[in-house]
Amino acid sequence: MDQSIEALLEREYPTRLRPLSKDEGGGWLAEIPDLPGCMSDGETQGHALQNLAEAKETWIRTALKRGLTIPLPTKEEESELYSGRLTLRLPKTLHHRLAERSKSEGISLNQFILSIVSADYGALLGAEREKSLQLVREAAEELSYPTKADPSSGSSRGKPRPNR
Repeated sequence: MDQSIEALLEREYPTRLRPLSKDEGGGWLAEIPDLPGCMSDGETQGHALQNLAEAKETWIRTALKRGLTIPLPTKEEESELYSGRLTLRLPKTLHHRLAERSKSEGISLNQFILSIVSADYGALLGAEREKSLQLVREAAEELSYPTKADPSSGSSRGKPRPNR
């Protein structure tokens, strides 16, 4: 389904806003969790949100150029659908092996399975994060902004940009 850039930009995504510590350069950080890597900062909450709108447009345009699917916004009610409990059916042999291994590790079966799932999911997120960082780098390149990964940029983490 082809959608116009305008329709995509009009989507209302939930945003997160948090103050930045002095070590992080101060000000505010705004991000759109549904669009991995889509974030911006500003001296005030308003500036951070205003900069985030520009970042959102750049993120969407870059993703479209790369042929990526633009995720739909999540709804806040969706987070209330999940309790953190999961019932899982396993083959008896796998159940036995997992139980034996958790016992040898000295932890509960539940904790052992959680650690396996967390490690694998962490690896998956790392791969997704790398894809998102590449999108950000390409967008920055397109706009001729130096990135943190560019040592010739002279930028350093924790120092605010002079033209905020």
